[in-house]
Amino acid sequence: FFFLFFLAFIAFGQNKKIFLVAGQSNARGNGDSLYSVIPNAKFCFEYKGKKGALEPLKDPVGENDAYFQKARSGSAWPTFAQSLYELTGDSIVIISTARGGTSVVAEQEGELDWSSSGLLYSAMKKKVENYLIDTGGKLSGIIWIQGEKDGKRLSNNGINVQKYEAGLRNLFHRFQSDFGQETPIYIVPTGFNLDFPKKPFRKIRNAQKKVARKVKFVTVIFIATNEFPKKGMMSDNVHYTQ
Repeated sequence: FFFLFFLAFIAFGQNKKIFLVAGQSNARGNGDSLYSVIPNAKFCFEYKGKKGALEPLKDPVGENDAYFQKARSGSAWPTFAQSLYELTGDSIVIISTARGGTSVVAEQEGELDWSSSGLLYSAMKKKVENYLIDTGGKLSGIIWIQGEKDGKRLSNNGINVQKYEAGLRNLFHRFQSDFGQETPIYIVPTGFNLDFPKKPFRKIRNAQKKVARKVKFVTVIFIATNEFPKKGMMSDNVHYTQ
C-alpha cells in the first residue's frame, strides 16, 4: 500500500501546469527581488524563448527578447509558482510575455500593442507554440495584467471605453482560438495611474469585468489593485511594490 501511495505521489508531482503571463509592466514585474520568494527549483520553471529551454524560476523573471522585457527586479511569479506547487504538488512553468507601456487598442501604425495587427501578439504566439510543440503540452491558463496605458489614453480622449472593451474581447478570442477554446484566462483588473483622474481607470476596470462576464472561461481573479495606493503598495505613480 505504501509503495503504491509513493508511486501515486511521484506521478502527481510530475503533472505540469503551464501559465502564460501577458500584459504590460505590472505583469512583467516592477517589484524588488530582495523580497522575492526563491521557489523549489525542482518544480518551478520558466521557459526562456531565446535559449529554447526551461530554467529554474527566479527573479528577475522574463527576458529582454522578441519585444518582451524581464522584470526590472522582482515580480509576482516566483511566489505564484511556489504557492501553486505547494497546493497541488504539480510542476509549474511560467512563460512570460509582458512589456511595459503596451496597449490593447492600436493608436498608430508600428506601435507595440496587443491588437490583431500588432507585433506583440505574433511574438507571444511564436514563443508559446515553440514550447508547446517541443513538449506536447497545453496551457493551463493565461494571466492578463494590463490596462494602464489604455486608461491613460481614455483620460486624454485618445480612445473610448467601448473600443477598449471590443479590443480586449477580440484579444481573448484570439488567445482561445490559438490555444484552445476552453483555455482559462485570468484577469487582474488594472489599478490607477496616480497622475491622472481615477474615473477613466474605473471605466477600464469595468470593461475588463464586463468582458469576463461575456467571454466563456474568462475570470476576474483579483480586484483590489485599486486599493494599493491607500495601502502603501505602490512603488511610483503606476507600479505595484513587491
